[in-house]
Amino acid sequence: EVRKEIGSFSKYVWSFAGRGAEALSKDLQRRGFRFVGPTTVYAFMQAVGMVNDHEESCFRRRQLEK
Repeated sequence: EVRKEIGSFSKYVWSFAGRGAEALSKDLQRRGFRFVGPTTVYAFMQAVGMVNDHEESCFRRRQLEK
């Protein structure tokens, strides 16, 4: 259903990059997805590189920004 409407699941998820985990979580739940609370969705967003919340001094942040 998401692919038909948006084109791909990736495009759908990345459309929430500036709006945050709560917005994506609510929309996923509205679409019938389960186990997609804001904490789980935020962890997903971190894992796929949508969120980089490492401190400025963290070596990992500099690696992710390259």
